[in-house]
Amino acid sequence: MTDEQLDPSVADVVDALLHAGPEAVLACKQLVRDATSGLALHDLPERIARARTGPEGREGVAAFLERRSPSWSAGS
Repeated sequence: MTDEQLDPSVADVVDALLHAGPEAVLACKQLVRDATSGLALHDLPERIARARTGPEGREGVAAFLERRSPSWSAGS
């Protein structure tokens, strides 16, 4: 990656994070903390299932299928 490509790439990642579901962001942060602390992630499938079937996960999937912004994204 060149220096000229770095800023737009970082901006894309930041934009994606800013439009992500807040509960999903918190869950990802916890997952990274757990994975980097040496903890076994034996419960990873359950974590993913809870995220997908919870209210935020259902809203995200519905918004995607209905081609609209999710409720947490305030008109983006």
